[in-house]
Amino acid sequence: MALGYYSGQKSPVTEKQNNIPVQALTERHKWAVLPIGVMEKEDLLSLKDETSIYSLAEQYANEGIKILKSQMDHKELNYSKALEAELRDILLEKE
Repeated sequence: MALGYYSGQKSPVTEKQNNIPVQALTERHKWAVLPIGVMEKEDLLSLKDETSIYSLAEQYANEGIKILKSQMDHKELNYSKALEAELRDILLEKE
């Protein structure tokens, strides 16, 4: 989700799978998702409709998965180390 959001891209989820119920999310996970909905809709009242926020998160996550797949095909064999370095750079930029 974070990669999709950072890229500014989201893609529709065409084949939804109900494998992770919202109740399974910890408070920390929820608070990682909810700000995206508020930022996207530019309205705190959007927190009243968490369903649409989770839908946005799914769309960003779907795009993030596409980014990961694409990068895995084009990067070195030790992709996890390359991804970790890239994410560190992103976080340092935001500070």
